[in-house]
Amino acid sequence: MKVLHISTSDSGGAGIAALRIHKEMLINNINSTFLCLNKTSDIANVIQFPKFYPRFYHRLLSKLGLPLTQVEKQTKKQKKLKKIF
Repeated sequence: MKVLHISTSDSGGAGIAALRIHKEMLINNINSTFLCLNKTSDIANVIQFPKFYPRFYHRLLSKLGLPLTQVEKQTKKQKKLKKIF
């Protein structure tokens, strides 16, 4: 099994939680990689996104079905509500 954790940072609340899960997976011999925008740790398999490729983030988020901006988030919610009613 291959696992990919994606976070803005490897510090902060969610980043630390994801990093703990990543560490435990490595200890249990699970192929785990952690991608983040802001790297502060020196833990194995923590990779920092290159900061000079913003289109990469847009493509990645859109392929994952995640909104890029608050406007897209609101538009997505409105479309869901229109389908219901």
